[in-house]
Amino acid sequence: MNNSVAATPIEYRDLIKEVYIDPIRTVVVIDDEFPSLDGLIAEKWYGEKGRGGTEENAEKVRNILKACRHKDRRWLVDVHDGKTISTNDDQCIASHLHQSDLMILDYHLDGNDGSGDKAIAILRELADNDYFNMVIIYTKGYGIDAGNLDRVIGEIALGLSSNNSALTLKSQNLDEVNDYIEEWELKEEGITDKLKITINESAYLIVNHQIDIDWEKIKDMPEFQEAVLLFNSNPNKPSKLKLSLLLHWLVHEQQKELDSKLSPSNLGHVAFRSSENGINWIRTSRLFITVIHKEQNNPDSLPDKLIEALNHWCPKPHRLLMTKMRAALDTRGTLAEQEILENSFLQIAWFDELLIDDASQRKLNVNKTIERHWEGLGDSVQTEVAHFASKVTDYLCGLGSVKAYETHCPDGGSNSDRTQILAAANCYHCTKTIEGNHLTTGHVLKIDTEYWLCLSPACDLVPGQEKKDWSKNLKPNMPFKAVRLYEENNLKKALKLVNNGNHLFLKIDSAIKAFNFLPDDSTSSTPRWEQMFAINQGIFTDDARIISLRRIGNQQEQLIVLEPSAQVVAHLRYEYALNLLQRLAVSFSRVGLDFQS
Repeated sequence: MNNSVAATPIEYRDLIKEVYIDPIRTVVVIDDEFPSLDGLIAEKWYGEKGRGGTEENAEKVRNILKACRHKDRRWLVDVHDGKTISTNDDQCIASHLHQSDLMILDYHLDGNDGSGDKAIAILRELADNDYFNMVIIYTKGYGIDAGNLDRVIGEIALGLSSNNSALTLKSQNLDEVNDYIEEWELKEEGITDKLKITINESAYLIVNHQIDIDWEKIKDMPEFQEAVLLFNSNPNKPSKLKLSLLLHWLVHEQQKELDSKLSPSNLGHVAFRSSENGINWIRTSRLFITVIHKEQNNPDSLPDKLIEALNHWCPKPHRLLMTKMRAALDTRGTLAEQEILENSFLQIAWFDELLIDDASQRKLNVNKTIERHWEGLGDSVQTEVAHFASKVTDYLCGLGSVKAYETHCPDGGSNSDRTQILAAANCYHCTKTIEGNHLTTGHVLKIDTEYWLCLSPACDLVPGQEKKDWSKNLKPNMPFKAVRLYEENNLKKALKLVNNGNHLFLKIDSAIKAFNFLPDDSTSSTPRWEQMFAINQGIFTDDARIISLRRIGNQQEQLIVLEPSAQVVAHLRYEYALNLLQRLAVSFSRVGLDFQS
């Protein structure tokens, strides 16, 4: 008899909990009804009446503290009463409140009859900082609609949104629509107001956060059906007025009306889901929010409610992996740090590199040290992250290919554009973020309309380095070899020939393009290379990574020196640059033979 027990299937909810909930260490609670430590001290020892709050509210705080300090969590908690928060300050909340892993925030910080302006100001500040923040809005809602949180969700989503220039009609189109509306108004008085009230804040938000706005598709959305019906069934409408233009005008007008409620700065894409079975969420690139009702949910339920909201959002598996890496670095990075700090000889060597007189070389040494430290940090968390990645893989395989694509990658599967997918994968494999402050091996230069690849060895491109060959007399010009890259307009053709080793996939101006290392794909062709000279030893002049060059040209059969500027637009990973460097060396060493064909 087989007594083995089948392994428990991995739930996506558990993976989400591991990367988003388990790393939580600190929590900040902001509620105008709750007594804070500052308030208790002010009332007890300095006689400031009312700062300590009521016994009922103190009990609510106590319950939140118990929930946060549960043996399964043991979170460190700070409570702020929100009294000193102002929507007009450059920093509306104290800087120490930004550093929490989780914020529990009351929506009405000026009493239950007040607005949510202070809470939205806090959320804007969190959405604009450099951390990923999770927030539970713990609220009673609005008056008789206290049980319905959709109004709160809508106000928050609107407050985090910014004015979208794509929704603003151009003056010519605006004049055209206004003429049509005036004509319509003459036939049917009040039609302008009737049209405008068909579009509400929810409809505006849906359009505002579409990546590609297609007005022909928007007219099929439920939120616009009232406007569509009024247009299609009205005999007084101008015959030349198009429905798509009318819808654009309505959204344009709605954006003008809502301008004071929108964020003055762009906080990125905002996605949200209204309350569905008590689950809702709002998401920006740096912020995740869920709104939970105070009277219907006790503090013990808040962590589970947050997990439910995260699970409903359903972050991509790749996002889970990246989040796990970030959390692992935070917890295990200290071990890698200690290994370095315990090596006194290594510390001395580092000081020797930092305390040299040459400022340019000093900066290079700093960059090299950082690269090595990043590598050490990555090694320290690799085992933990790989274990988590295996669990993600087991979960996806447990779903099966079809279900996994449907659930977590609906744009993938058999119907997806395989050309773009493979091009994106190859681009990721062969390139990386542009690094360094000077020209080096693998940098792709754009010179006028041409693309050239730097293929001199990195050790020959170090600014300030003493040279012993012919180049020692060329300072501050640095010689380097560059190979011309030829753009391949047919991505499919490049992908078919990719294993020949002649093609690169580079992201240029937000689009992935294929380039050929050879003038054609013939085995007899050779790279087109050129000896160039980088002025100022190839050091970038600004953040745009611009360098000045000298090239040899021909004018009336005389050699001349050209001085174009070049911009570094891509950076090959080292192994890909090294492969092409070796192939260039083979080209240099080729031998001519006398065979006849």
